[in-house]
Amino acid sequence: MTTLAYSQFCYQGALAQSGADLSSQFNAESGIGCTPLRAGPVVLRRVVVVLAKDDAITCARRLAAEHDRLPQSGHILVQRIPSFYARNSLLYLGADSPKRLPINSQKQKTQDKQRLTKMNLLRIKTLSSGLIGLVLLAGAFSFSTALAQDNSDGRYRPEGRTFARAAANMFDDRLFEARTYDTGTGVAEFAGATIFYPLTLSFDAPNGGVVMVPGYRGTPAVYDWWGPMLASTGVITMIIETNTPEDSLEARKNALIAGVEFLKGENDNPDSPIRGKLDTSNVGIMGHSLGGGASLRAAEELGSQIKAVIPLTPYCCELGQSFEGDLSGVDVPTLIVTSAEDTIAPPETHGRLLYDALNSSTSRVYLEFADGDHMLPSNSGQDLGTLGTYVYAFLKLHFTDNQKYGELINGDGEEQFSTYETN
Repeated sequence: MTTLAYSQFCYQGALAQSGADLSSQFNAESGIGCTPLRAGPVVLRRVVVVLAKDDAITCARRLAAEHDRLPQSGHILVQRIPSFYARNSLLYLGADSPKRLPINSQKQKTQDKQRLTKMNLLRIKTLSSGLIGLVLLAGAFSFSTALAQDNSDGRYRPEGRTFARAAANMFDDRLFEARTYDTGTGVAEFAGATIFYPLTLSFDAPNGGVVMVPGYRGTPAVYDWWGPMLASTGVITMIIETNTPEDSLEARKNALIAGVEFLKGENDNPDSPIRGKLDTSNVGIMGHSLGGGASLRAAEELGSQIKAVIPLTPYCCELGQSFEGDLSGVDVPTLIVTSAEDTIAPPETHGRLLYDALNSSTSRVYLEFADGDHMLPSNSGQDLGTLGTYVYAFLKLHFTDNQKYGELINGDGEEQFSTYETN
């Protein structure tokens, strides 16, 4: 049987203070044996890992998932190993953690791609029966981009994971391993969805979620950086596949409304990977372009069922039409993102016009980038790290009311913004 011994392993926060028997909880979750351990105030960072042939891959995946729970300071070392482990252990690891940078640091774009964990393989002693498992385990801990690609089976972009690390560092938040799955819906309003979710343990609290609808002729694949960006920071993210790429604003509005109900239903679906993992009281919506205009219309109808709405370079109305009326019925906290260089949905006739039409009592933010075209929120966007951080902070502020996010949202914005307004 595989032995996975977490020797004097450090868990953070309330768990570490409560004295919970973490090994029992871990065993119940994973089916992998752990040496009994009582959590306590002493922070000793020592991990002993022994893998046997049959369960090496399972252990590697579980240990990779637990890696993001480790303290983000100091080192993880294997030392003073008992003689049995000295003869049979597979791997000794060391880890360095990054220095935190402000979002507007001039060095951020370069350093974001290299930040957080750089793993160094210090010593390897192999068992012939566990050689393949060792390679998988070492690969899982080598570099952040390799970890992201492995978790997604190559299905999402590693940039989202990089941006998530930067945001997590900024707010001193936990970073999760992200997973994804596609699902049909059985509903008339949209054809399917791609759902990204954080890999959590049984004793973790449920996470909030957000439902996104693409722009005109857009598909979930055009926006798949959002999945690992938000899921890695603890926000379940569902990107809708519309019935046709040319769906109208009205159809996208209906898809968002149905999508919120569908995502909440996944929380009760026994076949869903996120069963019991979603905090159904903390759900937001967002959309790009025609989907952005649709998100505001959906927010009018959803009301208190959602906590936030985020139109991204929104197109105000049905194609070819101009905006008329008002959005005084939107009482949900709103973040509207535009670009001064957008020629498809210029802010003065779309995003800014929509912002001014909101009820003045609605909590609202207007964020206008100085540079960037209409595809700013897509995979090809020019400043995804900054955009992702502001969207994450806005969601978390209204999910948790934690003012560490409010300090950013209610601040002065960034040098990349031509306009930044809050009320």
